[in-house]
Formats: sequence, structure tokens, C-alpha cells
Amino acid sequence: MDVIINTGRSTERHSSRVEEIGKDYCVIAMPMAKSVPIILLQGSQFNGRVVVDGMVWQFTSEFLDKRIHPIPVWVISKPYDIKKIQLRAFVRIDTVLPVELQVITDENSQPLLAASTSDISGGGLRAVSKHQLHVGTNLKFSLDLPGMGNVQGSGVLVREEPLQDKVLFASGIKFTEIAEKDRDKIIKYIFKKQLERRQKGV
Repeated sequence: MDVIINTGRSTERHSSRVEEIGKDYCVIAMPMAKSVPIILLQGSQFNGRVVVDGMVWQFTSEFLDKRIHPIPVWVISKPYDIKKIQLRAFVRIDTVLPVELQVITDENSQPLLAASTSDISGGGLRAVSKHQLHVGTNLKFSLDLPGMGNVQGSGVLVREEPLQDKVLFASGIKFTEIAEKDRDKIIKYIFKKQLERRQKGV
């Protein structure tokens, strides 16, 4: 989960995880900033954000206490003001992954086109390849997400721009058909990569 703290001058976001859920409280791993534990004043409010089954939920809670043993944790109040955050079409991450594209036509099967993603979201991807396509082209896609498995579906090309003196082309593809379980894989992959980058300070 993410812990979001509004200091009045800025908004800080830190990584954590749920350790225990009680009737009127929760216990989460103590957030750190550059390996330094973060401690709030008792009763201080903060926001939390978690991903459950591919959906993002945000809530408000209060810092109640801290514990050091056996591991450093926060004791927080039971979450309230729980809201579902609609991020599927907007959270996008830069990542390079091999992807296979295939133009959909009414004629015989078309050849597979090798490409690489430059970014991906729950609503589409940007593919870079040597193949020039055209806006409005319907495509099938297939890619393997590290640790998540294969994802495939259909999309339509909504943007295209030449790169490197028209040697390469960047194709913006909007998903038109994709199983929810596959979309969930993409969303989980995105949040996993975001967490890894935050932990590295990127």
C-alpha cells in the first residue's frame, strides 16, 4: 500500500504494507524516507491507497501509535471515507517489453509484427517498430509481463508518429477488447514497477 501525507507545503508518498487487520484498527509497516522511520503525531490524519483485484482504493485513517518489536509498525485507525479511484485509463508507465502485433483484416491471416512497448497502461500501449501502420487500423496484440504472464487482446491504432528519420514508428494503440483478468495483470504490473522505482528513489 501507499501512505500519502499532506504536510501543508507538499504531498509525500511512501511505501508500506498491511501487517494486521483488527476490529477497530490496522497495523501497517512503518513508512520510511531514505531509511529514516516516519512518525506522525497521535491523531494525525493521512491517506492510504491500496490495489485489490486490480482496482485502486483510497481511504483516510489516523495515526494511533507505533511499535518497534518485532518489526517497526504503525497502529492506525480503521479506514474511513473509502473511495474507488478510477485510474485504469490514466496510470501509464514507461517500460520496454517485446510485443507481437497482428493486423486484423477480413482476408487471410496477416503476419506477426515484432515491436517493443515504450509505455503501457490499463487502457492501451505505445509500440515502437519498423512497421508503418495507419490510424484506424485494428490490431491483435500479445505480450508477456514479467511475473504476471501473457496478456493479449485487440486494439485500434489511434496515433502514429515517425521516429529516427522514419526508420522506426511509434504507434499508440487503444485497447478495444481485453479480458478483465489481463487488464488486471497490466495494472498490477504498473503498480509493482512504480513501487520498485519509488523504493530506488527514481
